[in-house]
Amino acid sequence: MRNLTCPHCNSTALTSWQKFNTGYLKSTNCANCKVKLCVPLWGVLVLVLPIAIPVFALLHFAKFGHLDEYFFVYAIFTTKVGAILGFILFDKLVPLVIKDKYGD
Repeated sequence: MRNLTCPHCNSTALTSWQKFNTGYLKSTNCANCKVKLCVPLWGVLVLVLPIAIPVFALLHFAKFGHLDEYFFVYAIFTTKVGAILGFILFDKLVPLVIKDKYGD
């Protein structure tokens, strides 16, 4: 796990795992300056899209009969790969922001 820096005090604020447990509505306090930190609302899309796009593609192929008895194997595999990819992208691309700047 890597440590993430606070945008307010530029010191170590929280770990990646704590960032996964933080959302737009659920904030976490910085370990040093105690300012409320959250992730932007678009950060949820970074987690959801790598899972949703392959699953919708599988459903589209299944509708036209291109997948048969291996459909559930493909669905489980793409969901797991999408979840791993989503968590990696969330960790690397989604920044921590100060919650008060969004008017909350």
